[in-house]
Amino acid sequence: MRARASLSDRLLLAGGLGSPESEDGGSLTSSAREEELKRALTTALGSLNALGGIYDQREARWRDEMRRITEDRERIELLLKQAIGDRTNPASPAKLEA
Repeated sequence: MRARASLSDRLLLAGGLGSPESEDGGSLTSSAREEELKRALTTALGSLNALGGIYDQREARWRDEMRRITEDRERIELLLKQAIGDRTNPASPAKLEA
């Protein structure tokens, strides 16, 4: 029994760039080669769509994480300003004492 060819091998064979053979070792006709190419392209498109979905999910998680980091930074800045005063405001009590 012959091992299944990789997608790239199947595309090369179906596109006429190699010796066309069916999975059982016989030669492919033109219409069978075309069907094999269509299956390979459908598989490739399905894989690309799946990768696109994964990319979209990762991008959404990255945006959420960046939003959380910004919110955390703003909260920390507010806490620091409340704890030690606003050093940028010339009328703050910390500036007057210095």
